[in-house]
Amino acid sequence: MPVLDGLGFLTRLRSKNSPYPELPVLILTGEHDESVVRECVDLGVHGFVVKPIDIDTLGARLKAALKRKSPRSRVNA
Repeated sequence: MPVLDGLGFLTRLRSKNSPYPELPVLILTGEHDESVVRECVDLGVHGFVVKPIDIDTLGARLKAALKRKSPRSRVNA
């Protein structure tokens, strides 16, 4: 990303001033550094897909993340 890296963007997204603090986030990455993974988890990432991606895995992870955050799933939880 040209201006802000992914962790910086995620930090802003999860900040108190963000209008989208609960937005489901999946990380699509080529990163294998465990410290980066831990930092993302601490910031509330819902899942990771490591490049090269499998499109079926990406679709399943997106579906699961959206299901966890949908209003219907909160009512039934």
